[in-house]
Amino acid sequence: MPIAYLTLSDKSKTVSEKLVEEWAGYADVSAGLMTVNIVHSDIQLGKAYEVMAVLHLPAVWSRAKVSRIQQGLSQSLASHLDLDEKEIHIVTHIVESGLVVENGAEVHW
Repeated sequence: MPIAYLTLSDKSKTVSEKLVEEWAGYADVSAGLMTVNIVHSDIQLGKAYEVMAVLHLPAVWSRAKVSRIQQGLSQSLASHLDLDEKEIHIVTHIVESGLVVENGAEVHW
């Protein structure tokens, strides 16, 4: 259930389904479990990044797996959008079991 919310500062940048496939490869997670939501920023103030991402991951994964997933997102975004990784900022939130509702039911792992 890796879920990434991406805010792109450059409205001309486009993202395809290949981003998810590439991220899945780096992260060693099935692409069918991943969700990417994308919006374009109208304005960004202060320290600017080309991509700002919020990543939600279940608490069930080890620290090493979390690291692989978030680093994989950074690498795939850099590759897919032709960016340097210093232009990408990712914040990861760990979601505890029972704090997700899917198909009308709480999800527990």
